[in-house]
Amino acid sequence: MLKESLHRAGHYLNPYTFIKRRQVEKIDIFIDGLVEIMHRFHSNRPESLEKITYQLPMYQYQKSSFGRDWARSGPTNPNLR
Repeated sequence: MLKESLHRAGHYLNPYTFIKRRQVEKIDIFIDGLVEIMHRFHSNRPESLEKITYQLPMYQYQKSSFGRDWARSGPTNPNLR
């Protein structure tokens, strides 16, 4: 079992384990790790937390070509700054 929050968050955000195998979706410990890391790195930037919180369901449910739009727009995408 992954003990550190960063490892749990990374496992949750790994498309192979999340999207292809659907192993993570039902395990709250991975989501808790992600939330802890979000707050650790963005606690003084509530607008970033809001963007992440808004985009997580798009990742979970693969809406709006999540990921591909970011790759295409590259550095011009305001969400990547």
